[in-house]
Amino acid sequence: SGIGEIMFLGRKNELLELNKKYEMSRSQLVVVYGRRRIGKSELLRHFCHSKPKLMFEGLESQPQQVQIQNVLNMLSVQLKNPFLTKLSLTSWNEVFQLLTDEIDKRKEKLIIVFDEFQWMANLRSPLVSLLKLYWDNHWKHKNIMIVLCGSVATFMVKKVIQSKALYGRINVEICLGGFKPSEARRFLKNRGEWEVLRYLIIMGTIPKYLEEIDQNRSLAANLNQLFFTKNGFFVGELEKVFFSQFREAQTYKKIITVLATGNYSLSEMSKKIKITSGGGLKSYLSNLELTGFVRSYTSLNSKGNRNQKYKLFDEFLNFYFKYMMPNNRQISQNTNQQLYNLLVLPHWQPWLGVAFESFCLKHAMVIAEVAGFAEEVVLFSPLFGGQDKKFQIDLIYQRSNNVITICEIKYLSEAVGTWIIPEMEKKLNLFKGSKKQTIERMLIAPMGADKHLMDAGYFHHIVDMKAIFSVT
Repeated sequence: SGIGEIMFLGRKNELLELNKKYEMSRSQLVVVYGRRRIGKSELLRHFCHSKPKLMFEGLESQPQQVQIQNVLNMLSVQLKNPFLTKLSLTSWNEVFQLLTDEIDKRKEKLIIVFDEFQWMANLRSPLVSLLKLYWDNHWKHKNIMIVLCGSVATFMVKKVIQSKALYGRINVEICLGGFKPSEARRFLKNRGEWEVLRYLIIMGTIPKYLEEIDQNRSLAANLNQLFFTKNGFFVGELEKVFFSQFREAQTYKKIITVLATGNYSLSEMSKKIKITSGGGLKSYLSNLELTGFVRSYTSLNSKGNRNQKYKLFDEFLNFYFKYMMPNNRQISQNTNQQLYNLLVLPHWQPWLGVAFESFCLKHAMVIAEVAGFAEEVVLFSPLFGGQDKKFQIDLIYQRSNNVITICEIKYLSEAVGTWIIPEMEKKLNLFKGSKKQTIERMLIAPMGADKHLMDAGYFHHIVDMKAIFSVT
């Protein structure tokens, strides 16, 4: 597929960062991580294009000997030396020695990429320690660039970035996220903005997901095909993405199943899942945060982390638990029925509204850029109510200079009218600001405001879909 072309709509900052390090005249150790499907390998292929390089990839759930043989096979192909596959190496030490010999022959800077590094290491630390040894004693004076890339965030962060072995040695770490809305918009250039927005609300801005969309078919046809048909791309996706990330996948699945029903604090989660809120649950949740599936928020008006709430932050997972999981049996047998039209279409308006609020929270800094105050944002978060699982106000910005911007988010297919003003006033009454603060009002709605609302001059900022898609 033409992902090489499509893919590089974005990633400007990451490529700049990598190229800057590459041009330095000393060795660089780089770590790249991010969930599956996010385009890490693609980024590295693009970066390495036409530079001297050796690229290796780990194999999921294979023992050390198989990993070593695989590296030799890949080395043999890249060096055009069939003899290498015949070597019977049994330790990583021998592999690294072989690579060191290869580095010594080179005049120009060489990039060595270890992709899916967590599988090469079998999710354990010894390979990291050995790497440190080679880095300190052989590689760091050779002017090379070593890139460790992985899709199991917990391993890449805890065992690589935060490891004692590599402490102070890593020159740059890149946590790769999804596209910006504007990049996703350019990716889906053959479809209208309103339709693109719905795709992003359902599947997020994950490159691989957007690539699955057939841009010559309607939203309904694509959703039916991808989510509600026997062999649809997303039907086994939870298993693929989730179970490769976590060893105790069932526990993690329990946690996200609960979060799919609302936003909960640690103690509320603990009661529901029956795991003590101390070490266990907290560490599961922090691993989920590392992978970007979950995010925690502390209410703007609260002191300390006492009322931190966790929110399921992944668009696909939210859609999955709402519409796919309850209908798994029907989906697994469906070859031609329009299940999407039957199961989703009649009653997804309220869900889309909630999903759009999440989308705005996720892209809060893009929205701040549209409104022209991104540089002033100190903090943004929702405002929680008492025992409610929903947020009372979905998005509030705290800005330097004592300005608070309170947002009203409305997912409508037409422009918003003056009827919104009393609703907004109700929200403003929930917020207890201090006398020193200036309160600004913002409306975020796909189609913006109608003429009457504009003329009323009630909102300080009005952000529509076109503006969100315009921030590059």
